[in-house]
Amino acid sequence: MEKLSATGAFGVVTTHYSNLKLMAGNVTGIMNGAMLFDTKKLQPLYILAQGKPGSSFTFEIARRIGFPEDVIENAIGKTGKTHLDFEQQLQEVESEKLQLEKRLKEFQVADGFLGELIEKYESMKNELEKSRKEIIEKARQEARSLLEQSNKAIENTIREIRESQADKEKTKSARSSIEQLRQKILVASPVEENKNIVTEKGRTETQIKPGDWVTLEGQQNPGIVLRVKDKDAFIDFNGFKITIPLQKIFPAKKPASKLTGRSSPFLSDLNEKSVNFKLTLDLRGKSAEEALQLVMKYIDDAYLLRIKEVSILHGKGEGVLRRVIRDFLAGSDEIISFEDEQLDRGGSGITRVVIK
Repeated sequence: MEKLSATGAFGVVTTHYSNLKLMAGNVTGIMNGAMLFDTKKLQPLYILAQGKPGSSFTFEIARRIGFPEDVIENAIGKTGKTHLDFEQQLQEVESEKLQLEKRLKEFQVADGFLGELIEKYESMKNELEKSRKEIIEKARQEARSLLEQSNKAIENTIREIRESQADKEKTKSARSSIEQLRQKILVASPVEENKNIVTEKGRTETQIKPGDWVTLEGQQNPGIVLRVKDKDAFIDFNGFKITIPLQKIFPAKKPASKLTGRSSPFLSDLNEKSVNFKLTLDLRGKSAEEALQLVMKYIDDAYLLRIKEVSILHGKGEGVLRRVIRDFLAGSDEIISFEDEQLDRGGSGITRVVIK
């Protein structure tokens, strides 16, 4: 092996000899590989994993096929504890790897949902900001119009005072008209985000407590405060629970019904997935890699929606898609069983899957 590696030769060497497996870390040009094995069902998965040695599962398989126990025990004694420990460590590493891959897949699904929710939140935020600016601009235009009217009214008032030669009653009436106009202008003036407004918001922070109904700026549907900690409040907006700074929420009236007519984004996503979900996934014409990605997402969606049985249409052809898909299903903890469809419904061209 060392000589072949030194010459730069390419080759595949199969072995049960542990010392050869250990060469991969010590001799340049040599790497380990293993065909994956289902340790629970004691059957091959026909998937090549590069970069690590494999186990032959000699004694486990021997027991399963009915090999005499005294012969197995004798062989274990001759093999030695070091070899068995090495084989056991390989099994443990592979088992941990499969568990980590499962957790990673779960995190990826959750991360996908979170990414969609964040994207929708940003879109809603941008729409609210656009509406706010439009309202403020409209208010400014109305204020400018009122200001022009006030200038004319002041000019007329000054002229009336002069013409009346400082008559007390007319002067009093003119001043009253100016004051009414001033109040009208104040009411119509746009609300700006300045220090005074922030101060008013801050006054409500100490008043918010669990059980209060609150709302966000620019949002009509209220939510109920579940708990308050430091300067944040944990709020339930009709099933969508989120932590929000106290200074960004405002007191609101309790709705007539707890259902505000607007479901949470997460529930909306589930409803959309449920409506669009099909009980048969058609993979014909897809490459093995594309098909595997589609199957992984399809099974995740089915498991999330609590759908117990689905069908995967991969066709017959050379059987590549069928083998790749079944290798994945065999290693998935979400799958109870899978088999060929009935002959009159497609036979081996369709895999029927039962999900937990």
